[in-house]
Amino acid sequence: MALGADLRDYRLLWMGGIPADVASTAFVFATPLIVLRMTDSAGVSGLVAGLLGLAVVVGRSPGGALADRYDRRHLLVASQLGQAVIFGVMAAVLFAGSTSVVLYAGLSMLVAFIASTNDAAEDAAITQVVPQERLEQSHGEYQGRNQAAQLAGPALGGVLLGVGPGWVCAVAAVACVVAMVCDLLIQADLSVEKSEEENFAQSVMAGFSYVGRESVLRDILGVQFFYNLAVAGLMFFMVIDLERAGVSAGVIGLLSGLLGAVGIAGAAIVPAVTKRLSFHQTQLFCVFLTVVSLATSAALSGHWAMAIPLALSILIGPSAGAAVFARISRSVPQERLGRV
Repeated sequence: MALGADLRDYRLLWMGGIPADVASTAFVFATPLIVLRMTDSAGVSGLVAGLLGLAVVVGRSPGGALADRYDRRHLLVASQLGQAVIFGVMAAVLFAGSTSVVLYAGLSMLVAFIASTNDAAEDAAITQVVPQERLEQSHGEYQGRNQAAQLAGPALGGVLLGVGPGWVCAVAAVACVVAMVCDLLIQADLSVEKSEEENFAQSVMAGFSYVGRESVLRDILGVQFFYNLAVAGLMFFMVIDLERAGVSAGVIGLLSGLLGAVGIAGAAIVPAVTKRLSFHQTQLFCVFLTVVSLATSAALSGHWAMAIPLALSILIGPSAGAAVFARISRSVPQERLGRV
């Protein structure tokens, strides 16, 4: 039975993120193409994409510290509102015909930074609305939601980009408002006890210190970081490579969407995989399959077929992610969960 069938607040949290995830994925897909059209430089496009990733990484620690100090429902609402406002500004700028890469990159980094707070608060809130014994299932459903966004987002981004880049940001703004409304309807108490002895800076550093002391946790996060970096890097390379080869944005979006469909299939097999394979077996299998598929995809550079081997690593990814999420959620104290 789907978790949403008997857990109202989880259903609101999960369903509210669907439009935001789809629109955010459309924005991430469109960004390198928008910058490429502004500058005709793959290098600048890659730099902006890298800065977006950096903003997410940098924002996660302070965002997690906020999620461990303040009511997570309030943070979810505030972060969605902040993203909606910035996306609205970006849409207005693009509709006005601006070709300023600096302005576009700056606003994009700001919205990515705020999104990190939302992600940290949402990840931690899941453990407050879902029973411990059902964490793998909940994260499997979240993986399914994320992969569904990977299916629909690029296709939506390609269509909106064909109409005009401003529409990508306008739709993202509306999606964030929808997510905010769903978060407002959550009734569960998502507050968390905070240490009165720590100020905000100390709270941020305490998160790094905790991860540094826990060798198993440190190793788990390290593997996940490099896995996500490798897959995201190759997906970006595929988009730019096919764009420069003359493939239309619609076709590129379709290929990216098909990879999302593979991810949905991967999310569907999470319960079966996590029941049959141990935590370590799941992680090793994921790493091995990723190395093989990424090497094969690189060899097929410039052809749409490079998406086929990439799909293999995306297929097993949700199972590895669900196992990691459950392991962390059960071993990390609630007051530190947002920062981890």
